Amino acid sequence: MLITWQESGLPTHFAGGNQGNLFLNPSSSPVAATVYKKYFDPDAVNPAGAMALILWAAALNGSEQAKLQSGTTWPIQFNLLNNQIVGSWMELLPNSFFRNGNGSGGVLDFEILQAPSPELPNRIGQISSADRQQIILQYLEIVAFLHERGVVIGDIGWSNAVWSYPDLNVKLIDCDSMRIRGSAPAAPQGNSAGYELPPSFPMKPPSGQGIPETDLLKLGRFVVRTVTGMTDIITSKSTLSQCKNRLTEFGAELGMGAGWGLRAARLFIRSQDLSGREKGGQPSASEWLALISGQKNFYEIRPEPRSGRKSYEL
Repeated sequence: MLITWQESGLPTHFAGGNQGNLFLNPSSSPVAATVYKKYFDPDAVNPAGAMALILWAAALNGSEQAKLQSGTTWPIQFNLLNNQIVGSWMELLPNSFFRNGNGSGGVLDFEILQAPSPELPNRIGQISSADRQQIILQYLEIVAFLHERGVVIGDIGWSNAVWSYPDLNVKLIDCDSMRIRGSAPAAPQGNSAGYELPPSFPMKPPSGQGIPETDLLKLGRFVVRTVTGMTDIITSKSTLSQCKNRLTEFGAELGMGAGWGLRAARLFIRSQDLSGREKGGQPSASEWLALISGQKNFYEIRPEPRSGRKSYEL
């Protein structure tokens, strides 16, 4: 069941975003010690999608719920008022997820890591390649966990995940805009395609039909941007060559062995393929996880272009 609350005693909001304003632990709130998000446009929030998120989380076993809580700020409950979803409750992020380490200064999002010259707070100093590896592995673990259980994230981007220091944990935020596969998202967001391209997706979409921004398409960009600090990655030979070189440096710093950067670059090419010409399809979060963790038994599906079409060579 969804909670009905009259939103009484709301303090001054302490943060806001595209969907609504955030209020810290309102005194009369029926859900204690949490953040309350009051939506700007309740008409745009889908009650069925909200209920699907709550029921999905409730069906998880104990260890799965612990994983969900450690890796996300999953909505605890939604506020149904006058037949509209007007708000939601979620966990308050611990202080270590904030720039100043005391719950202020803004969160440590992935924009910091996906920049050529990261501007890190003084309390952090520098982020090493080993730190980046731990951060992206934690990110991939929670994405794989959600995907394997039927959750479509939809908005994979630098602003929807945060990391902590010095423990280097990761949490996905704004989870109320995710959806359970087969249902609508609760809160509105950008394009919310499925995990991957439909098997019948044409090489050249009909006029007026955009390319579906799937989870796996965006995941490839997200991983490589976080590892390399390159924000302008596109599938052109010149940019991919730079990307391969930076990935090779990253792999060498972590002792990944010869050829790791090339394998990583090929995996990125597969993630961005919209034509179906690359053998193996778009790589899953689990496949990225195996590569970045340096698993010795990682098996790479070599790109195999369709007849008459050229694949990128690195």
